[in-house]
Amino acid sequence: MAELLAVSEICVLSSKAEGFSNSILEYMAAGRPVVVTEVGGAREVVAEGETGYLVPSGDDAMMAERLVALLQDPERARAMGAKGKRLVESKFSCEAQLSRTESLYDRLLER
Repeated sequence: MAELLAVSEICVLSSKAEGFSNSILEYMAAGRPVVVTEVGGAREVVAEGETGYLVPSGDDAMMAERLVALLQDPERARAMGAKGKRLVESKFSCEAQLSRTESLYDRLLER
C-alpha cells in the first residue's frame, strides 16, 4: 500500500455506502489530497476544498471535474495533501487518540 501511495498524485474513494473510512485517513496521512464521495464519516475527515473534495455519491461528472482540477494544479494538490496530513496527525494519530482518551478519564475521575 505504501508503494502505491508514494506514486499517487491524488487518492479517490467512490463508495456508495461507507462507515468511517480508514482508507481516507491512510490517504491523507500519506500527504495526498482526496476526492471522496460524501457518504458515511467522510465529512468528519475531509475539509471541503482544504484537504480534498467531497462529491455526492453517484455524481461522476463532479468527481471527474474535481480530479482534473487537482491534476491541473499540482501546487494546490500538494498544499491540500500537506494540510490533510497535518489534520490526520493532530486529530486521528495514536497520540491524539490517547490524549483524548486520557482527558476523558481525567474528567470522569474528577466527578
